[in-house]
Amino acid sequence: VIKLYDGKTGAAVGNDSGYAVIGSGASSGIAIADNLGWQLSKNEERVLVVKGVLASVDINSDNGADSGISLYVAIMANGFESAGSTALDTTITAATSTEKILVRGRPTVTWETPPSTLMGTNPVVARFRVAAGATAVAFKTFSLKVEPTGATMTAATTSNVTVYNITNAPSTALTLATVVSGLGTASTGSAAILGGQTGYVTVYLTTPEEIAANSSNVFDVKLTFNTLSASPNAKSSVALNLPETSGLGDNTTLAGVTAAADDGNPAFAWSDFADISHTESTTDWHNGWLTELPVSSVWQLTN
Repeated sequence: VIKLYDGKTGAAVGNDSGYAVIGSGASSGIAIADNLGWQLSKNEERVLVVKGVLASVDINSDNGADSGISLYVAIMANGFESAGSTALDTTITAATSTEKILVRGRPTVTWETPPSTLMGTNPVVARFRVAAGATAVAFKTFSLKVEPTGATMTAATTSNVTVYNITNAPSTALTLATVVSGLGTASTGSAAILGGQTGYVTVYLTTPEEIAANSSNVFDVKLTFNTLSASPNAKSSVALNLPETSGLGDNTTLAGVTAAADDGNPAFAWSDFADISHTESTTDWHNGWLTELPVSSVWQLTN
């Protein structure tokens, strides 16, 4: 169902209960709005606001929500009629609205200041916060961009990369399923990142980290470095690699959003629990979408 409103006054236009969208046949996806009674004065311009009425998410059944579905509203060139005091106008130019993407919720990822800028063999290189809004969210993977100088980042493994949820258990490392590292955003192995190189590390958690509604958790990440140079000083810049992957959510399974590549892409695999029976196999997972950070979110370490 769609409902119409006057953009100036906010008053409902036409049928208060709205207009049904035809669900099948040649007119599928079309809503016919007639007898609007919307009056404009001579030479006046008004904005007609179109709102969609969505079904509620019923937690007592399997009526979940769509996640990442694309939605447009278009004014069709045919079927238009406007009656003036002396003439009837049936001509209008078709137009399509801006794309809307339906999600139940989304994570807000922000960069936090790590505890120290001191370079070492096993420093905290990244600290980030993941916040949920009115609905819970979860994430399964994240990626780091690493640029060492005068030092080598050891090839990443589940033993030498550690991740902590410092909000819930600051001294207990999370269990990691897989960690990959390399120079490209599509490599799948585990390679060292030498001084002067730019590389990527992607971490796959064994169990997705869930963030409750209207709350946030902060996470620390430690990497391992070796052959630290004393002169010039060993240093490294580290950033969360969270590029905006596309204008549209993936709306697929976890395996689907992580299949394209490993380090660097997927950048951040997350879910909005849109499917009531949510698992890693339900189609409510996204990859990097809506999680882009500002370019300034880079941490510099030096000895």
